[in-house]
Amino acid sequence: MIALFDDALGLGSLELRGVRVIVLCGDSGSGKSSAIQYLLHAHPELAHDPALRIIEELRGWRDLKVFFAQLQRGQRLLIASHLPPLLHRLLSLLARTRIVELDRHPVKISRWLAARGIPYSDASVHSFCAQFGPNYSDAALILRHTGSASFDQALGRFRRQCSLQRHPPERGQPVLVLDVDAAAMHYQAQSDAA
Repeated sequence: MIALFDDALGLGSLELRGVRVIVLCGDSGSGKSSAIQYLLHAHPELAHDPALRIIEELRGWRDLKVFFAQLQRGQRLLIASHLPPLLHRLLSLLARTRIVELDRHPVKISRWLAARGIPYSDASVHSFCAQFGPNYSDAALILRHTGSASFDQALGRFRRQCSLQRHPPERGQPVLVLDVDAAAMHYQAQSDAA
């Protein structure tokens, strides 16, 4: 999976010196887990940091207790979060923070389609992102469901024949806190299962 990761947002070159909390915000399917896996291997500031803890993932307000506990222990944090970026901006008063909003970049979808050889127009990508957000899972679902050769056709067919309902992430699920080695195993197991 790492070899296939397209660093469209330049995550591997983020300036993280002195940053204690790195938050990847986005809906399900926006690439948070893939971005974490990539950062753990590609970013020199994170790859072998013994103080780094990965929080996978914050779904609701109650999950913040895990964030506070890890912060209090003095850990450096790499977080996948469904919580609003504004909340993380407020929490950045507690520790130097870098927030990456994965739901704001249509270029991710354009590059994802191009890498797979799927024809598309910029208009269809922007229309898709306006409706669904720059979400890999939804783009893949639309292509799979319609069986179309181009993204423009797939999106048009999907809109005529289907609807997609959003549900908030299931709350009450355990929040994983992983060190770098455990995270590498966790993400490798996810890749193997996919």
